[in-house]
Amino acid sequence: MPRSFRFEPPAPRPGSLTRPRLLRALLGRWDHRVTTVVGGPGLGKTTLLAQALAENQLAPRGDDVWLGLGPGDAEGHALARDALAALAAGTDAAALADAEDREPDAASVADAAWRRSPTAVCLVLDDVHVLAPDSRGALWLADLIDALPANAHVVLAGRWAPAVPLARLAAQGSLLRLTEDDLRFSEDELAGFAARRGVEAAQLDESGGWPAMAELAASVGRDLAGEYLWEEILEPLGPERRRVLAIVSDLGGADDALAGAAMGGPVALGRMLDGVPLVAQGTGGWRVPHPLWATAKALALPDDQRRAMRARAVEHLVSQHRYDDAITLAAEAELTDLVPAVLRAASIGPDRPPTRWLERWLADLPPEVLGTPGAALAAGVRAAAVSPTEAAGPLREVIDLCRTAGDVEGELSAIAVLGRVAWWRSDLALLGEIFPRVLELEAEGEPLAGAIAAVGRAVLADLGGDDEAVLAHLDGVRPGLLDDQWQAVTDWLRASVLAGMGDADGAIAMLDGIHRSPDPAFLLTVEGTRMTTRWSQGHVDDVVAALPSIVDRIRAAGVVHNLQVATTQAAFGSAWVGDVESAGRYLAEARQAQRDAGEDTSPRLTLAEAACLLAGGDEPGAAAVIEAAARTLTDPNREPERRAWRNGLALTYVLVPALRPRWDAADLHGHLAVARRLAAAVVAEREGRGRPGELDLPDPGMVRAVLPLRLAVELALGLEAAGRPEGGELLEALGTRGRDAVRAMAAGGAPHTRSARSLLAAVPAPPPSVTDVGVLGPLQICRDGEAVTDGDIRRERVRELLAFLVGHRTTTRAAITAALWPDLDERAAANNLRVTTNYLKRLLEPWRAPNDPSYFVRGDGATVTLVTGDRLRIDADLFDGHLARAARAEADGTPSLALEHSLAAVDLYRGQAHDGVADAEWVDVDRDHFRSRFVAAATRGGELLLGLDDLDRAEQVARRAVAADPWAEDAHGVLVAAALARGDRSAARRALDRSLGALADLGVDPSPRTQSLRRRVRGAGASA
Repeated sequence: MPRSFRFEPPAPRPGSLTRPRLLRALLGRWDHRVTTVVGGPGLGKTTLLAQALAENQLAPRGDDVWLGLGPGDAEGHALARDALAALAAGTDAAALADAEDREPDAASVADAAWRRSPTAVCLVLDDVHVLAPDSRGALWLADLIDALPANAHVVLAGRWAPAVPLARLAAQGSLLRLTEDDLRFSEDELAGFAARRGVEAAQLDESGGWPAMAELAASVGRDLAGEYLWEEILEPLGPERRRVLAIVSDLGGADDALAGAAMGGPVALGRMLDGVPLVAQGTGGWRVPHPLWATAKALALPDDQRRAMRARAVEHLVSQHRYDDAITLAAEAELTDLVPAVLRAASIGPDRPPTRWLERWLADLPPEVLGTPGAALAAGVRAAAVSPTEAAGPLREVIDLCRTAGDVEGELSAIAVLGRVAWWRSDLALLGEIFPRVLELEAEGEPLAGAIAAVGRAVLADLGGDDEAVLAHLDGVRPGLLDDQWQAVTDWLRASVLAGMGDADGAIAMLDGIHRSPDPAFLLTVEGTRMTTRWSQGHVDDVVAALPSIVDRIRAAGVVHNLQVATTQAAFGSAWVGDVESAGRYLAEARQAQRDAGEDTSPRLTLAEAACLLAGGDEPGAAAVIEAAARTLTDPNREPERRAWRNGLALTYVLVPALRPRWDAADLHGHLAVARRLAAAVVAEREGRGRPGELDLPDPGMVRAVLPLRLAVELALGLEAAGRPEGGELLEALGTRGRDAVRAMAAGGAPHTRSARSLLAAVPAPPPSVTDVGVLGPLQICRDGEAVTDGDIRRERVRELLAFLVGHRTTTRAAITAALWPDLDERAAANNLRVTTNYLKRLLEPWRAPNDPSYFVRGDGATVTLVTGDRLRIDADLFDGHLARAARAEADGTPSLALEHSLAAVDLYRGQAHDGVADAEWVDVDRDHFRSRFVAAATRGGELLLGLDDLDRAEQVARRAVAADPWAEDAHGVLVAAALARGDRSAARRALDRSLGALADLGVDPSPRTQSLRRRVRGAGASA
């Protein structure tokens, strides 16, 4: 049953006795990895913990995080999810959202605690006794304790010893135990409690120091004797309120809805239980009577009433889709006859339970339930999720059972699962077997049958080449009828159609919302569709880079048809960008996969072959391949393989004139319309009637997406001939292969020879080497890993110009001369800039011929640009990049990555930025920027290292931070915390004094964190 106080401990009850000896003992939780608080019900464990947490809020030694456990936590998922949510609350929104979608492993939850470093955090788990030995929850908790960082602690409170191994921690002195003897009232505490409650201490003699019994005895003001105490409390309630208390106690807790369902009528628990002692109130109106009430004979329900009440409660839980609670309650009440109905309800709805729940339920079923349709349906759903290749048999049996029993809803649900299995297996015979029955049920008005039939009609429309009909049929599926897996299939089909119609953004949005399927082949299908769609958005290089990985994964999946499709697409994409070698390798594999699958040559494979021929320079051969395939083609825009033809639109438009009228007549949108427009421009240019000066051009990435490399080169040459700068931009985007194609045209007497030579002269060649420039410290330049020692690097003005361009990537000549030569007249300054720029170009690009354009330092009129990226890498950029990734990792809840990137940034910082460049306002700004960011990175790295108990490295980076900024308070705090962790009180005091002295110099007060460290240092001194 759900628990109250899941994330917040109950506030200490007004008038509750504060127990200093136990509060002092619980302070030890900050010095031990694990603290256990063990004792039976009513010993005040929860109250004690609540008081300890409240005390810590007054003078924090760390952050306490509360989590109340319930029976469902033994399964592990909810415990892991809520532990992550509790630790991430208020600090990590991304982890908090992620906790709703998956079962976090112990390392992820430990990371959430580590992210709080250097602040100590204590995860307080109440009622941990619900975790049975060897349960998933207990095993997960043991893993968490092993994974916790040094700044994390755990309190385990329960009625008996927690089911996790703690002997090793005890041997290490990392375990603190509070037992039942510790929890009982001492004589002094019992006297203090009696005084607070205004009763004679003798009235509590028979309580035995048991806080709950002392509370009861004090409440009724009488001696404790047998059942008399219970009668005194229960009799005044009256029969109706006693019945409510009995039912809520029997259920272990309830809200108004559950209690009303169990009673068979509405009930207001707030009114009915008002004034009843020992009834906890949680969020949402949830009430939980103390377990002591379950022992009261006056509250015992007759067996028949108890059974009827629990049956109604089970029915209510099912109606709320709380199937696990319903199964648990039915089992506890021995209502085995209700279990099949619960299993059926859980298996037929769109929100099916997790597979692990189904496995647990099925494993615990009594023999008399196993043969029921409900149990069979649950087993079939589980089989479809776990082993779809073996699920057809069990699901056929379920269909027969449900049909025999007249359970149309159950039958149809099983048919839906079987249909998805058939789709996963591409088993058309199996689909044909079940579709007639779907149509029969649709005719009878069954909504789910109508939804499945609509999906079937959409598939048929897709095979018929009718995009509009596909979308119309899918639109006819009423929301909420299909389960997650079927919904994923329909969403993928919709995304594929949208992408094929030119709506790439709509397709990506649909793909992003697809429910994650347990079937790896389907996941790869979705990813392949995503890559194709991203290509159509212009992300060509990203997709090409990802091709080897996805093809490898599809090979590993072992589905021959999928491999044939993937390698064909890889061949097509590689050839499109001019990578002839890779394209040929993928094409050979695609042909072999086609033979292995026994499939005919598809338009997709035909277009891949044509693209390979064109990339290799055989345009006539490419045209012949397409023409042969197109002889039987009625309309490339209305074919089952229309999406493949559309992807190759420009290729077919330019090379096969007979297809142009069909493409011109098509109603195209998005990237498809762009492809047609640019292909028509290439044709017009070839025929001497082009007007590229008026052509509406997309960005180079989109041009590359819709035109194969050789045709894109032709377009670039036409733009250059028309005097448009986009020709150079396009050639630069086409890279080395594009330049090779232009160079071949320039040497081969092609019509665009003049334009080709002009373009090659205007567009700089990509550098043959990688140059690394270090400015965070003294200037360093390395080329392909070797240090550059050219004499130009020692020229002061060259270093200053490079420093200015690093800080101002695109600037003006006037800005440079004003910064570097402020005292010279305009002509002299311009001459100095010209000479110094030539020195800098020679330093960065020694391979460049004197008259060739510079790749790294480019001038355009009055503008000067330093081009950085993969070929010219600046350590300042890498530094900023690592810090950005560290911040992203912090937001994502992955402190290991945050630490990795923080330390990488720290390692890049060798000293003051642009060391050796003369002081000036423009360089001082950069120096302050990088210094402050370095100090923050080093400090955060030190804090995270403290969480790993890596004290040496924590001190090392913190000292570097203090050396760069002696007033960095948090960096001083790392040094103090590291000394305390070593037990070196003298070093901690010295580090604290330095910190306080630096703050005094600034005239500022210490932060709350520094004040907390000061209390710890003084506390350590007192204890010593």
